[in-house]
Amino acid sequence: MLKKTLCLLVAVLLSFTLFGCDSAEDKYILYIELDTEPTTLDPQLASGISEEMIVRNMFEGLTRIDEEGKVVPGAAEKIEASADGLVYTFTLNGNSGWSNGDRLTADDFVFGLERAVDPKISAPSASLLYSIKNARNIAEGGNEKLGVTAVSENVLQIVLSEPDNNFLKKLSSAVAMPCNRKAFKEAKGKYGMNEDEIVSNGSFSMYYWDKQDDFRLRILSNEYYEGRFKAEASSVVFSVGDFASRDEKLEKNSIDMGFVDSTVALENSKKYEFSKTGYGLLINSASAFGKEEFKKAIMSSINRDELFDNLLPGLDRSDVLIPQSLKLSNTPISELCSTGFPKIYNAETARSLYMSGVDKYGAPGTMVILHHKNEGIRQLAMEIATQLQHTLGVVVNLEEVNSNEDLTSRIAFKEYSLAIAPYTDTNGSATNYLLNFVSENKSNMYQLSDKGYDELIKSVSANISEDNIVDLYNKAIKIINDEYILMPLVNNKEAFGYANIYSCPVISPFDGIIDLALVKK
Repeated sequence: MLKKTLCLLVAVLLSFTLFGCDSAEDKYILYIELDTEPTTLDPQLASGISEEMIVRNMFEGLTRIDEEGKVVPGAAEKIEASADGLVYTFTLNGNSGWSNGDRLTADDFVFGLERAVDPKISAPSASLLYSIKNARNIAEGGNEKLGVTAVSENVLQIVLSEPDNNFLKKLSSAVAMPCNRKAFKEAKGKYGMNEDEIVSNGSFSMYYWDKQDDFRLRILSNEYYEGRFKAEASSVVFSVGDFASRDEKLEKNSIDMGFVDSTVALENSKKYEFSKTGYGLLINSASAFGKEEFKKAIMSSINRDELFDNLLPGLDRSDVLIPQSLKLSNTPISELCSTGFPKIYNAETARSLYMSGVDKYGAPGTMVILHHKNEGIRQLAMEIATQLQHTLGVVVNLEEVNSNEDLTSRIAFKEYSLAIAPYTDTNGSATNYLLNFVSENKSNMYQLSDKGYDELIKSVSANISEDNIVDLYNKAIKIINDEYILMPLVNNKEAFGYANIYSCPVISPFDGIIDLALVKK
């Protein structure tokens, strides 16, 4: 209780000043504002920007991404791969430890990877690891042994079922982080849920996590970390605030960093711009509107040429269901693919299809378009509602949610009829993006269920060549288009703002997450 009280007092005092000194070396404190509070900091369960941002700065995987965006050794000081690309051997540096003083061992990675594909865990990003031998089968309920072995205390061997060009990059993601067996067992089901049930091996470690009043979470430079990514900042304080006012806070030095509106000009700060998310009109296949006639009627009612006449800044028209951040040789795959959404607008056909559905199934009720709190997306939803009302003569209402996280949660639980839904690049892998639409993928919120699509994606080797990836995308996107459940609408421009006094390499343009150990003052 004393520790908690002191932590809260410190947080209050820190809120009155932006820059602080934690030692005679004049180290500094970073203040970062997030959109939402994390619910877990268990790396295997982390999802969404807020959780990933914190987890990937508290934990270190076998690999890491450096200042230039290149994959380099992380907790492993030596990485060897067999000639056929199926066997990887990782040698740990032997000096790094957990924030509780325990030594980091190869077994910690075995345990973490086993948890990641355990079907009882339901890790949101488990599919990233499917190239590991037996990983997919285990995640689907099989009892095979995962192809991961602790050869010794400091040597780990991972066997793949097939070569994977992106495997080393994937090992820097949250789901591939190590897990301390002892700490996990002692947490008794609360691992990663509060400040006392978290031990980390990365550049930072937990100091306090206040959930009782206004959210505050503070991480400190990890004294037990012995890797090459030692943090310059003495600590990082995370808070949650209104996105709309964040640019003002940044300009007034109330915070140091945070995602900001890409359309707002910053005079006293810098920003890094990227586009990893597109938005499309999604129909809930499990709702009354999921019947074939209604789906086609809705999609045929949308005049795409008129829809994009007055897009607000920060949004660009999208005709292909591929995030702009997915690239081949620095060219967006979306520009290389020829399979855009078909031109099916026809008011007469739409009305005929709708009435046919009513005759067969009865009136489906009032349409409600779910969308998150963004002025550009709201305007787009209003235009779609107007077109649907005009063409079909139905009532269409709008329902707004506060964040993308809330939106995706509502969609995942099928609490909607129509939605302006995100399709997002979460790991920079073209093949892994397509896994989001596979039937049995637990992260498939789009409800695509097509055996042809599943077989196409499962037949794809993880080391597919760049020459074949565009052809694969064209085939996959055509299948999705033909289901009439998701129409691409816009690409969303995003920005991460940071104070002028810092150099801030954003090394993951596909998710905007930065390595805070690389931030220099």
